Amino acid sequence: METADMVFEGGQNGSGPSVLVVEDNPYDRDICKMLIEKAGFSVLVARDGEEGVQMLSANIQSVRLAIVDSRMPKMDGLEAIDAMRKVKTNLHYVLCTGFDSDDAQELFGGLPQDVQLLTKPYKKDDLLNLVWKLTQ
Repeated sequence: METADMVFEGGQNGSGPSVLVVEDNPYDRDICKMLIEKAGFSVLVARDGEEGVQMLSANIQSVRLAIVDSRMPKMDGLEAIDAMRKVKTNLHYVLCTGFDSDDAQELFGGLPQDVQLLTKPYKKDDLLNLVWKLTQ
């Protein structure tokens, strides 16, 4: 069975570890949430970086991973990740961007070790493989 087809052990439609999705585009946010929930994870959503930091603060014990859009109003993805690090130091991050991998690496420079890059549009398997890898 492919990793993306697996369901979190003991998790049934959103009862597994929490993943925070911070995305300003409602369509992208809803699709991401649905895919991750179907894999058995609990998903919290935020519409921008500021809301993401607040959501993490309110759910600090349960969140294991934050998936953050790179371009959002109020606070961009890297700013949101920096703010989230001050709330919870042992969290993994996925930074989502519409830039291709080479352009994103050039634009964002060397990303910190706790940040993985996921380019949009991403495939279901790419998203879920990262979620599995970073929440184990």
